[in-house]
Amino acid sequence: MGNITREKRDSFIKQIIDETRLRGRLTVRDACQMLGMNRDAVQRYFNIAENSGEVYRHGNLGLFPDYRATIKFDLQRYTSKKGAK
Repeated sequence: MGNITREKRDSFIKQIIDETRLRGRLTVRDACQMLGMNRDAVQRYFNIAENSGEVYRHGNLGLFPDYRATIKFDLQRYTSKKGAK
């Protein structure tokens, strides 16, 4: 990826945060496609975005706009798995 300016890095992080709020959930795969970056770079930006406190990371499931969104996501996953049996 090479050296990037602080402004460019901050721009990527802002895009990640904004897109997370817009979609309700942003995965590393989605961010890689959106930003045209490799997985390692996106994961570094996810960590920075999470540390900002503006979004929440929920395991390997991606970033969420708030903690309630993670609970809602887990409930949907649980009920869909339970209903599949």
